[in-house]
Amino acid sequence: MPSSVDRPRLRDRTAVPWIAPALVLVVAFVIVPIVNLAARTITSESVIGVWRHPGVMDAIRFTLVETVLSTILTVALGLAPAWAFSRWQFRGRRFMLSTVTLPFVLPTVVVGASFLELLPTGSNRGLLAVLLAHVYFNLSVIIRTVGPIWATIDPMLTSAAHTLGASPTRSFLTVTIPLLRPGLMAATGIVGFMCATSYGIVRILGGDNTTIEVEIYRRAMSFGDLSGAATLALAQLLVVTGCLAAWRRRERAVTNELAHRGVPRRMPRLAPIVAAVSTTIIAIPLISLVISSVRNRGRWTLAGWRIITDRRSIPGLNIDLVPVIIRSMSYAIVATAIAIPVGVLATRLRASRSDHARSAERLLLLPLGASAVAVGLGIVVTYNDEFIDLRGTWFILPLVHAVVALPFVIRTIAAVQGAIPLHLRSAAMTLGAPPFRTWRTIEWPLLLPAVRTTAAMSMAISLGEFGATSLLTRRDTDTLPIAVDRLLGRSGDLARLAGLSTAVVLLALTATVFLTLGRSDHGVIR
Repeated sequence: MPSSVDRPRLRDRTAVPWIAPALVLVVAFVIVPIVNLAARTITSESVIGVWRHPGVMDAIRFTLVETVLSTILTVALGLAPAWAFSRWQFRGRRFMLSTVTLPFVLPTVVVGASFLELLPTGSNRGLLAVLLAHVYFNLSVIIRTVGPIWATIDPMLTSAAHTLGASPTRSFLTVTIPLLRPGLMAATGIVGFMCATSYGIVRILGGDNTTIEVEIYRRAMSFGDLSGAATLALAQLLVVTGCLAAWRRRERAVTNELAHRGVPRRMPRLAPIVAAVSTTIIAIPLISLVISSVRNRGRWTLAGWRIITDRRSIPGLNIDLVPVIIRSMSYAIVATAIAIPVGVLATRLRASRSDHARSAERLLLLPLGASAVAVGLGIVVTYNDEFIDLRGTWFILPLVHAVVALPFVIRTIAAVQGAIPLHLRSAAMTLGAPPFRTWRTIEWPLLLPAVRTTAAMSMAISLGEFGATSLLTRRDTDTLPIAVDRLLGRSGDLARLAGLSTAVVLLALTATVFLTLGRSDHGVIR
């Protein structure tokens, strides 16, 4: 296989047109809103004073604790299914793999509602509930990131260790784990970012505990402290930027580990069992959510479903479900139509190895860790004046959703594009094919499965986006996650049942989109 030095490079001026649309989106809807929010609201008093609030320090401590514990638990519990799915083909593998991947693209309000009903009262709010929900939400990151690396390990290495007298445990710790380290580092970084910036799950399950993300929302919406919220958001953005730079340097080693694939060996009987158990565990909270939507105080009832399907107005519970579904799907389709072509163009950046290209790539990953709440606040402040008024336009939400999905689109497609053999392109160009025809006839057919997967992922992310959407919608423009949160936030059995029923609708819609469009073995995170 050609080494990295043999890969052709794009000149910087050639790379710019490809990455320009992605950079414009990220700068316009992430960087500019947060920086403008900070510039308009932050004062010297807030920079110092916000850190003195007990709630802020408690939020920082809880963020650190839940991020570290959630990440450790997710990595530890994800190794077994990653091993089971890594190398072997068995009956039902494709369905099981799609099922264990589904939680990562599920709306956070659906995951939160599922664990709210699954866990016993008293344990369904607090650190334990948040940890379990985060492990559930991020488990597929370990499976999809570590699994492909595991598949490249030559089984002869562990066999040699056993021959030399190493126990299975020692062989795993001294041979397998060091070889998995690049994938583990990449997966740990992704899980850490997701847990540190968690909003929907913590808002629903955290109880009195808040992360920095939830504290930003509280500062802005409950206390009217825009200055303090902006200070926290800017500090988070700076920390995330530094972490992303360090993480990307480590994560590049993953690509090198995929260069050689080991010789397959006989499938252990334990592999399909582990896969089946993992699939069952993933399915339990979703089944619990469906059952809870039709059961109240020990009795079966369809009261919640009648509320969301009946057009009669019930004070505080009225929801016109069909328009909300149409609106959410419309946003998802438009967001996907933006994110896919922009993301495909941006993957051309990987062909450039310059410092400018690497800096641009870090910018494109910023939506992974930027505060969604701060982005929403920044957009309200930045694009709601007489010169640029986007606040009331219908297309602001699809644009924001496209930006949120963009890093995942770029990472998934770039991983597949980087694996395309260079001699295929070289042969086409040698035969006289121009660059566009080479891309259309050689690269595009090979990229198509990954594009289909990322289209499903983009639609699912748009359907479930909650942080920025909660600040950019109005009552007459609610999306499904906002409707779920509004109903679950009210007291009473009818409100709870209506909220759970709406969450089931959102679950069914997201699962249908993802499982129908994403029929591919390409990972969500590679």
